[in-house]
Amino acid sequence: MRPIKLEIKGLNSYVNKQTIDFEQLTERGLFGIFGKTGSGKSTILDAITLSLYGSIARNTKEYINSLSEKAEISYEFEIGSRRYVVDRHIIRSKAGGIKTSYARVIEKLGDGSENVLADKVNEVNESIIKIIGLTANDFTKSVVLPQDKFNDFLKLGGIDRRNMLERIFNLEKYGKKLIESVRNRKNKTKTQVDMLQVSLSHYEEVTDEKYDEMIKKLETDKENCRVKNRLYKEKVEKYDIDKVVYENQKRYNEAKELLKVYEDKKEEIEEKRKKMSRAENANMIDPYIDNVEKLQKQFEDSKNQLKIIEEEIRLIKKDLEISRARFAEIERKKDDTIPRLSEEKVKLERAINLLDETEEISTRLVRLKSVGEKLEIQKKELLKNIEDIKAQQNLYAGKIKDSENRLAEINVPATFRQNIEKGYSHIKELNEVKRELEKSEIDLQKCESEYSENNVALKLVGRDRDSVKEKIEEVENRISIMMKNSPLTAEEITKKTEYVTEMRSELKSLKQLEEERDNLQSELNDCLEKRHRVSREISTSEDRLSKIRKDIETANKNIDEFRYLNRVSDIRKELEDGKPCPVCGSLDHMRTDSTNYDDRIEYYEGILNKEKTNERNEIERLDSLKIKRSGYVSEEKIKTEAINKKKAEIGERNSLELSKKYDSETRNLEAEKRAVSDWNIEKSRLDEDLKRYNEDYSKNDKEFTRINESLKGIMKRRLSLSENVSELKVKKDKLELEIVSIKRITKVDDIFSKVEEIKANEIESEAVEKELAEFRNTKSKIDKEFDDCKTKIHSIEVEISSIEKDFEGNKKQYTEKTEEAQRITRGKNPKELLEKTEQEIYKINNNYSELKKEFDDKSKSREDKDSLRSKIQGECNTTEEQLGYYKNVLKEMLAKYRFDSAYTVKKFVMPTVDIEIMRKEISDYDEGRKNLDFKIDDLEKKLDGRKVKEDEFDRLNEEIILLKEEISELERSNAVLFDRITAMKKDLEKKKKIKSEFDEVSNDYRLLDEIDRIIQGNKFVEYVATNHLKYIALEASKRLSTITNGRYALEINDALEFVMRDNFNGGERRGVDTLSGGETFLTSLSLALALSSQIQMKGNAPLEFFFLDEGFGSLDVELLDTVMESLEKLHSSNLSIGIISHVEELKNRVPVKLVVTAGEIGEGSKVKIEYS
Repeated sequence: MRPIKLEIKGLNSYVNKQTIDFEQLTERGLFGIFGKTGSGKSTILDAITLSLYGSIARNTKEYINSLSEKAEISYEFEIGSRRYVVDRHIIRSKAGGIKTSYARVIEKLGDGSENVLADKVNEVNESIIKIIGLTANDFTKSVVLPQDKFNDFLKLGGIDRRNMLERIFNLEKYGKKLIESVRNRKNKTKTQVDMLQVSLSHYEEVTDEKYDEMIKKLETDKENCRVKNRLYKEKVEKYDIDKVVYENQKRYNEAKELLKVYEDKKEEIEEKRKKMSRAENANMIDPYIDNVEKLQKQFEDSKNQLKIIEEEIRLIKKDLEISRARFAEIERKKDDTIPRLSEEKVKLERAINLLDETEEISTRLVRLKSVGEKLEIQKKELLKNIEDIKAQQNLYAGKIKDSENRLAEINVPATFRQNIEKGYSHIKELNEVKRELEKSEIDLQKCESEYSENNVALKLVGRDRDSVKEKIEEVENRISIMMKNSPLTAEEITKKTEYVTEMRSELKSLKQLEEERDNLQSELNDCLEKRHRVSREISTSEDRLSKIRKDIETANKNIDEFRYLNRVSDIRKELEDGKPCPVCGSLDHMRTDSTNYDDRIEYYEGILNKEKTNERNEIERLDSLKIKRSGYVSEEKIKTEAINKKKAEIGERNSLELSKKYDSETRNLEAEKRAVSDWNIEKSRLDEDLKRYNEDYSKNDKEFTRINESLKGIMKRRLSLSENVSELKVKKDKLELEIVSIKRITKVDDIFSKVEEIKANEIESEAVEKELAEFRNTKSKIDKEFDDCKTKIHSIEVEISSIEKDFEGNKKQYTEKTEEAQRITRGKNPKELLEKTEQEIYKINNNYSELKKEFDDKSKSREDKDSLRSKIQGECNTTEEQLGYYKNVLKEMLAKYRFDSAYTVKKFVMPTVDIEIMRKEISDYDEGRKNLDFKIDDLEKKLDGRKVKEDEFDRLNEEIILLKEEISELERSNAVLFDRITAMKKDLEKKKKIKSEFDEVSNDYRLLDEIDRIIQGNKFVEYVATNHLKYIALEASKRLSTITNGRYALEINDALEFVMRDNFNGGERRGVDTLSGGETFLTSLSLALALSSQIQMKGNAPLEFFFLDEGFGSLDVELLDTVMESLEKLHSSNLSIGIISHVEELKNRVPVKLVVTAGEIGEGSKVKIEYS
C-alpha cells in the first residue's frame, strides 16, 4: 500500500482542514515529521488508522476537537495499479460518546469516474480488511515501529522474549488457551467414558441366547394359533349357513300363524263389501232427492215474494206524484231569487275588503310617525357624541408623543450592549470553569481509588465464574451422552401414534362398512318384497280399469240409441198428410204418440261421467303404482350397486385380524412411551441442573462484565478527567484574557453593575413600548368610533326622508278607500248585510237539493221494484219447469237401483270418507292376503325341505364363542412375547452401539491424556516462538548486512539468545550487550523491519512505507550520521521511511520534512512541507 493524500479536520489538535500530500512527501524515499511535543505529529498516524478502521491505536474516544462539532478524515492510497479513497465523519453522541455519522470507500477508475464499494460503517470496515488484508492491530504494528521497544526486545532473554513474541504474533492460542482446551476436552471425554460404562452395566441380562429361546417359543405359539383359527373358520361358515335356514324357518312359522288370522276375518270383509256397494248406489241417488226438495222450496218462496213486491209498487206510485209537485215549486223560486242575491253578495264583500285595507293603512301611518320621531332623537345623540370623541383624539395624540420621546432617551446602542453581554457571559463562564476545575481534580483522585478496588473484585468474580463453567460442561457432556442413547424421538412417537390412530380409524371404518353392507342387504330384501306387492296391485288395477272402460262403452251405446229415438220422434211430429216422409218418401203416415228420451239420456250421461271420473282416478292410481314400482326397481338397482361397492371397499380385509394387529401395536406404543417418559425425567433433571448452573454462570458473567465495564468506564473517566482538567485550565486563561479585552473596549470596569443598569432600562423600555402600543390602539379605536358616528347620522337622515314620502302616500289611499265603502253600504254594517244574504241563498239551495234528492230516490225505487218483479216472475216459471223434470228422473233412478222410496235411499246413504275407509280396509285385506301367500311360497322354496334344530344351533354358537376366546388369549400371549422380543432386540442393538461408542471414546481419552502430558509448561508455544524468532533473526541479519555493507550479521545461539557476528573481524561472535550505541540502534532497526515484514505477510500487498517513532534523542552527532546513512541505504522505489521526532538536529539531515506547528487558540495545528 502506497499513501497518496491525507486530509484532517476536527481531530485532536487539528481544528481547520489540513492536507498532507504523501506523493510529494515520499518522492525522495526518506522523509521526516517534526514538531514540538503535543503539536499533533502522532495524530497523523491516528488519522490514517481512524480513516481505515474507525478506531485509533491509543484506545481513546475523546479525539474530537472541543471547538469542532465533528472530526472529518479523508485518506487516499494506492495498491498496485488501483487507487482507493476512504472518508469518515465522526460526531459526538447524545450519550456522551462518539459515533460515525458518515463512512464511504470508493475506487477511482482510469476514466476519472468513481465506483462506490461501500457506504455503511460495517461494510466499509469489512471492505478495507478485504482490500488491505490486515486487521487494525496488524496494520499498526507494521506501519509504526517503536524503536525503544525493539532495543529492549534485542536484549531480552528466556521467558520474557517468549512472552513478547507470544503477544506480537498472537500465540496465546498455542499456550494457556491450548492447555485449557485440551484439559477441558479430556475431562469431558472422561465423563463420557464413565457414563458409557454405567450404561453398559444396565444390559448385563441382555444376551443372544435368551433372545433365540424367546423366538422359538413365539413360533410354536403361532402354529397353535393358526390351527385353532382354521377350526374357528370352519365352524363360523357352518354357523352362517344354519343361521339363514333357522331364520327362514322362523319366518315361515310366523307367516302360517298370520294366515289363520286372515281366514278368520274373511266373512266380515265380504259383509262390508256388500254394504259398501249399497251405500255407493244410495249416494248416487241422494243428490237428485236433495235437488227436488230444494226446487220445491224455491218455487214456493218465489210466489210469496212476488205478492209482496206488487203491494210495494202500488204505494211507491202514490208518493212519487206528491214529490214531483213539491220539486217543481222550489225549482221556480230558485231561478227567480238566486241571481239577485249573488250580485248583492259580491258588492258587500268588496266593501268589507276596503274597510280592512283602511284599518291596515291607519296602523301603518301611526307606525311611520313613531319611527320618524325616534330617528330624530338618535340623530341628536350622535351629534353630541362626535364632540366628545374629538376631545379624546387630541388627548391620546399628546400621550403618544411623550412616550416616543422617553424611548429615545433610554435606548442603548446594540454594539455596546453586545460587548457588555459578552463580557458578562465570559465572567459567569469563568466562575463556572473554576468550580468545574476544582470538582474535576477531586473526581480524578476518587477515580484512581475506585479503579484499584474494582480490579480486585474482578479477579474474585472471574474465579467463581470459571468454577461454574466447569460444572456446566460436565452436565452438558452427560446430556450429550443421553441424547446419543435416547429412545424414540417425539417425532417417532408421534408418527407411531398417528399410525396406531390411523389403524384404529381403519378398524372403525371397516366395521362400519361391514355393518352398512349388512343393512343394505336387509333393505334390498325389503325392497324386493315391496316390488312384488306393487306388481300385484298393478295387475288388479288394470283389471278394474278394463271393467270401467266396458261400462263406459255400454253407456255411450245407450246414449246414442236414445238420441236416435228422439230424432225419430221429432220427425214424426213434423209429418203432414199428403206430404212425403223425408226418410222413406211415403205419403201415408202412421200416427203414434211421440215419446221424449231426454231424461234417459241424462241418466246415462250421469253414469258416463261417473265412470269417466272412475276411469281417470283408476288411471292416476295405475300410473302412481307404476311409478312406485319403477322407484322400487331403481332402489333395488341402487342397493345392489351400493352392496357391491361396499364389498369392493372391504375387499380382502377382515375386522377381526385388523383388531388383533391394532391391539399389538397399541401395546408396543405404550412400552415405547414409558421408555421415553423415563428418559425425559432424567433429561429434565439434567436440564434443571444445567439451567441452574447457567443462571449462576450468567449471574457471575454479568457481574464480571459489569465490573469489567465499570473498570473500562473508570479508565475512560480517568483519562477524560485528566484531559478535562487540562482543557479547563486552558479555557480559564483564555476567558480571563477576553474579559480584559472587553473592559478596555467598553471602558467599563464594573460589568455586572452595567448589566443591571441595561436590564433596568430594558424593563422600563418594555413598559413604555407597551404603554405606547396601548395609546396607539386606543386612539385607533376612537378614530374608528368617530367615522362610525358620521356614517350613522347620514343613514338616519336618508331614512327620515323616505318615511315622510311613505306617510303622504298612505294618507291619500286611506281617504279614497273610506269613501268607496260608504257608497256601497249606505252607512250600514257590511258584514251583517253579507251574513243575511248568504243565509238566504243557502236556505233556497238547501231546499232545492233535498226535494230533488227525494224525487230522484223515489223514481229509482219504482224502477228497481219493476225490474225485481219481472226477474222473480221469470225465476218462478223456470223453477216450476225444472221441478217437474227432476221428479220424473228421481222416479226412474229409484226403480233402476231397486229403492222403494226416497226414505229408503236416505237410510243407506254413507259419507264418502267412510266408504273410502271401508274400501281401503277391504283393499288392504286383499293385498295382505296376496302378499302373505307369496311370502309363504317364497319361504317354502328357500327352505326346500331343510330344517335346523334350535338346541344344535345354540350349541354350535357356544363352541364358536369358546374357540374365539381361546384364540384371543393365544394372540394376547403372543403379542406380549413379541413385545418382549422387540424390546430385547432393541436392547441388544443399544448394547452393541454403546460398546462401540465406549471403545471409541476410551481411545480418544488415552490420546488426549498423552497430548496433555506433552504440552505442559508452554512447550508448544516455545516451539512456535522459536521458529518465528529464527526467521526474524535471518531477515534482520539480511537487513543489517545491507545497512553495514556486509560487516555485521545477527544470529541465535543454542540458548536462543541474539549474538552479533563481525565479518570484518574474522567472523567473531559477541553478545548484544557488548554493542555500542550506534550498533545497538542499527541492530534494533533491522530487527523492527524484519518483524514488520513478517506481520505484513498476512496482507494482500506489501506496505510501501513505515514510520520510526522517536528513539533518536539519545544519539550523539557521530552516531546520528551513521544512522542516517543507514536509513538512506534502506529506502528504495518501493519503500519510503518516515521519521517522527522532535529532535531539531534531524531536520537538516532529512531531505523532505513535514513540519507540524501548534496554532493559536481557536485555530488548531497546521502542517507544511519543507525541503533541506
